[in-house]
Amino acid sequence: MKIGIDCRMLGDKFTGIGVYLENLVKKLNEIDSKNQYVLFENNQNPIKLELKKNFKIKTVNCPIYSFKEQFLFPFYLYKENCNLVHFPHFNAPLLYLKKNILTIHDLTLHMFPGKKYSKLHHKAAYLISFIGNCIKAKKIICVSQNTLQDLTSKYSFLKKKSEKILLGSNFPEIKESKQKKNYILYYGNWKSHKNIETLVKGFDILKEDYNFSGKLLLTGKPSREYTAPLNQIRKSKFKKDIIKLGHVSKTDLVKYIQEAKLVVIPSYYEGFGLQILESLANKTNVIASNTSSLPEVGKDACLYFDPNDPQELSLRANQILTDPKKADKLVKKYHKFKLDFSYLKMTKKTLEIYLSTIKQSNGLSK
Repeated sequence: MKIGIDCRMLGDKFTGIGVYLENLVKKLNEIDSKNQYVLFENNQNPIKLELKKNFKIKTVNCPIYSFKEQFLFPFYLYKENCNLVHFPHFNAPLLYLKKNILTIHDLTLHMFPGKKYSKLHHKAAYLISFIGNCIKAKKIICVSQNTLQDLTSKYSFLKKKSEKILLGSNFPEIKESKQKKNYILYYGNWKSHKNIETLVKGFDILKEDYNFSGKLLLTGKPSREYTAPLNQIRKSKFKKDIIKLGHVSKTDLVKYIQEAKLVVIPSYYEGFGLQILESLANKTNVIASNTSSLPEVGKDACLYFDPNDPQELSLRANQILTDPKKADKLVKKYHKFKLDFSYLKMTKKTLEIYLSTIKQSNGLSK
């Protein structure tokens, strides 16, 4: 069989989707020597993986969310004549009508569109792309039970072809906990649903009411469209202890996670709480919002708080920071469920969907 995969978003640059794609391709390369794969890349984001002979890389140079994506990319796809194409995001070209499957990571833009997608024409384009591609996909993979529920409760007609396949941890579990430094870490982007301003408020309370002597480290670039976090930092009495790291390399990020006393995930909404698995694998405690997929992923290895309540955030943080026995007990609970989240397991299930989708309905494609 010849299977195409849209890899234009592969790699760390595209955060969660990029990590998902990279691990999917790596594991397919390990387990499947029989089927042929065509990986579509942009030259601005080349695939830097060592792959076996049954993998072919095709450069298309069709940027994400662009005119070329919708009108030129289908030309390359039809030319390769794949039995199936896997699009890892809702932004598939609407003009590609052959067999394809879609991965939906979340419905964030439905709930938190931001300034750009609040504009009528952008919102219309997004919904047309999202709904249109869901309709024409033969199968839809959802990365969590929460995403599956969000999708099928909003679009009930998609229930029969939607399926949950959980992601894995991108970082191998370390054996020994690293020496901790006196800081709390947030890592991710600065979009509105990430709720960084509540984290800053909670940090202020932690300093003021609980006498926390450490710092708050924030990775990622501040957003021009969403200025609430920066405004809240400027208001903070403790802004000198709030360190904006900007973009950090994967190597540096692992070090920051391992040396943090605590990772905080204050998001209003997450399709999959990848940071939870990454942090726990590095033996760092996590507190997270009690919303969306986060409790599904963190189970009882994390403490949770209302994302609208900075007071509760600070209380949960203080419980971890001042009680080493409790902190250690929580991290160890990761062992009970870590095997539920495996990129190898994810890839095997995805490959099963590839092959069953190719064979369904009108039989084998030529």
